[in-house]
Amino acid sequence: MAKPIFNFAHICENASITSDGRVNILGIFTSIIASSKLFVYGPFSVVFNFTPGDKNPHELKILIRSLSNEDIFNFDDKIGPATDDNSALGYILNIRRVKLEEEGEHFIVFYVDNNLIHKLSFNFIVKTK
Repeated sequence: MAKPIFNFAHICENASITSDGRVNILGIFTSIIASSKLFVYGPFSVVFNFTPGDKNPHELKILIRSLSNEDIFNFDDKIGPATDDNSALGYILNIRRVKLEEEGEHFIVFYVDNNLIHKLSFNFIVKTK
């Protein structure tokens, strides 16, 4: 089995696929700003794209991990197969809400077939008046 190649990942307000297969990504962000430490955020989207290097189906796992290394969101799905060895596979995960309690850097962690392929960071910032 070939090693998957990471292409891109984004956290955004919304993402969709057009009728002709193009990805629309709206409102890419790297920080979530809230007025209290306990905050439920959503909805938002996570867009992920990689080249698996083969024509097999793959297991996809996406986690949101807090600053203290706690998994606060966990998602599993099957993806593929790709049409050929050089074709990319993309995935849009629409998240309704996630509870954020720790201020600081968080990670969205992407696994393909139980292998870490990418970590995307975002900051949770609390600004009180």
